[in-house]
Amino acid sequence: GGGNPLEEVAGGLAATVNRAISTIVAFDFFAVLFFLGWLVVSIVYQFAVCGELTPPEAMTSGAPVCANPVYETWYSLWQPVVQPLLGILFLGTILQATINGISGVGKDEK
Repeated sequence: GGGNPLEEVAGGLAATVNRAISTIVAFDFFAVLFFLGWLVVSIVYQFAVCGELTPPEAMTSGAPVCANPVYETWYSLWQPVVQPLLGILFLGTILQATINGISGVGKDEK
């Protein structure tokens, strides 16, 4: 059209960046869902094998605690893997909204 070429390039760049962020957020979302499912499996395992969740007083009293290797493995990945995935998910979502707001993607053009 008769628009400013600089605006067209900036709009195209914003759309490309937005698509890339959207792809990353989609993959990240499913990774977070996987880890959520893993946590649910560990809770089911805890009830099936131990009969209950470990009460807080048992954790501090030194009493024998029912081992849950599913949860222990999940928890070992909490800080190095799950927290960064959650951060990427939040950052990507905020970045997409910011790019859409600045570039006008999704706005009705008249």
